[in-house]
Amino acid sequence: MMLACRAIAQKGSENTALPPNPNLDSLRKYETMLKSFSDTMLDSKQQLNRIIATVNFIPTFVQALKFPGSFDYPFDSLVFMHKLEPEDKSFRLYNWILKYNDGSCRYYAAIQWNTGSDSLKLTALRDYSAKMDTNIETAVLDKDHWYGALYYDVFMMKAHKKTYYFLLGWRSETPISNSKEIEVMTIEDGKPVFGAPVFVDQDKKTKDRITFQFRKEATMLLNYIPEQKLITLDHLVPPNPQAEGRFFTYEPDGTYDYFSWKHGKWVLQDKELFEGVKKPIKEAGTGNRNQ
Repeated sequence: MMLACRAIAQKGSENTALPPNPNLDSLRKYETMLKSFSDTMLDSKQQLNRIIATVNFIPTFVQALKFPGSFDYPFDSLVFMHKLEPEDKSFRLYNWILKYNDGSCRYYAAIQWNTGSDSLKLTALRDYSAKMDTNIETAVLDKDHWYGALYYDVFMMKAHKKTYYFLLGWRSETPISNSKEIEVMTIEDGKPVFGAPVFVDQDKKTKDRITFQFRKEATMLLNYIPEQKLITLDHLVPPNPQAEGRFFTYEPDGTYDYFSWKHGKWVLQDKELFEGVKKPIKEAGTGNRNQ
């Protein structure tokens, strides 16, 4: 998983020309310090060292973000961290994981809001997933009860005078399974709210988010294709009839399912995927199966 984190192309964080910024040297110095912590977080074989590096990384990163112009600074050397921006550039999401020796993970995320000024507005998300005692697909959550995940894509849709930000993410679900999810975030009174009744599953039930569990050794495609306004995914099946409903055993069968955007909701389609979109699905999926 850590090797996959290194290899993932970061949306919005490519080496591009930076706008003029008098704080550029300071940001680069902080990035060097942060890189040292991140190397330990990724490479240390000692769990305690990874935890200590994470504890040191967070306040140092916050200090770096206090510099004017940090919103546009790419932090390219922090390859373990996903840096995502929606199309409207209203915020920037920083997201990473801390991996424990038992294979479980803790998820970290912070939202830097694009205030248009030199002041920093930052919202930390608290990973509450280990304490969740509710059906996660029908839960609306706040920043202190975030269902932690490692997000790799963000896109926005508008409906009924409301803006929805959709996040595609990965989770290490159990010692023998992973999961992918489609999360939705709205902004209410300047605060993020996770979950909204904008998904319709194969049983025509409305959900606040969608999750897919599959066996650890498998990989699953889950991607957004903007040209067709589709969310495409591998169709998951059990390895045998006896495993029906034991989702930790599921794996792709080589076919695809898809959600289409209809009247302000993502609706899972039971029709065969039309031929014109199969090729872009395969091309888009090569980079996201193992996240």
